[in-house]
Amino acid sequence: MICYWELLWQRRRLLKLETVNGRVPQEGYCNITIGAHARHTLEFTEQEYFDWGRAAVKMGKLYLKLHIAGRRNPVLLKVYEPNK
Repeated sequence: MICYWELLWQRRRLLKLETVNGRVPQEGYCNITIGAHARHTLEFTEQEYFDWGRAAVKMGKLYLKLHIAGRRNPVLLKVYEPNK
């Protein structure tokens, strides 16, 4: 069960990640239960828009941060790296 999730642009500063820009989902995107071997699609529309142009290179990498029930630390998944 995913309590909630965040979409973050982060870049490395010294030895830690610094959040440059982030989005927290609107209502209806919390307490998501996904069964074993199942999928869940995250829908992004209008106000949940990120610039994918030259500005993305300056902002770093795009990560999906999942806050999962029963886990102390969130799971951080790299979604997009503009330099590659």
